[in-house]
Amino acid sequence: MNNTLFKKVKTASKYQKKALYALLPENCAPHLEAIEHEMKGMMKEAVTDMVKDIVIQMISEVGASYEEEREQDGEQKSDKQTCKKVTID
Repeated sequence: MNNTLFKKVKTASKYQKKALYALLPENCAPHLEAIEHEMKGMMKEAVTDMVKDIVIQMISEVGASYEEEREQDGEQKSDKQTCKKVTID
């Protein structure tokens, strides 16, 4: 999303919030602010958990591929080690 579009969406959301607050009685404002605060916290937790799961999955995939490479290197080294050098006098 480009910067100007993001700013327009942000401004529109502010006006939408002000319109909602204008429609409701003044004593509802603290309740709406509490709900907004809780929803932001829940979204932060959800995004954090999602990102954490993705990072853990990526790390495990990288670790698995690293282990496969080590095993392949180990097999190649073991093949070389089983061959004995013979010299003819």
